[in-house]
Amino acid sequence: MSTRDEFANRVMNAASSGSVDQVERLVPQDRIGVRPGAQKLVDAARGWDPASWKVGLRQDVPEYVFVTVTQQGQTGPIRYEISWSGDRWGLILGTSKNRPSDGAEPGTPGTGTPKVIDPK
Repeated sequence: MSTRDEFANRVMNAASSGSVDQVERLVPQDRIGVRPGAQKLVDAARGWDPASWKVGLRQDVPEYVFVTVTQQGQTGPIRYEISWSGDRWGLILGTSKNRPSDGAEPGTPGTGTPKVIDPK
């Protein structure tokens, strides 16, 4: 079992290797349509040096982490999300095969407008 920091670095190592397949292996099996996102991550990480990137983590929800990776000399950061599920971290790409049964739309925690519930 890896820590979230180790897993965030594993994602970047896979992406900078140039292997879309390696990136896809880090995505939970309940996700579909992951190849375009994996390819985008590989393209963004092309030429990045594992010895000099910095990984920043923002965890708004305990099981969900927003990752921002920067490197001196690169034009912009690489951003992706990881999530804890089934006793392991997974890279969040594509969409879930498991649609909510109550009509809710899947999304990213911490985004959108929160619903205010009247306590009365």
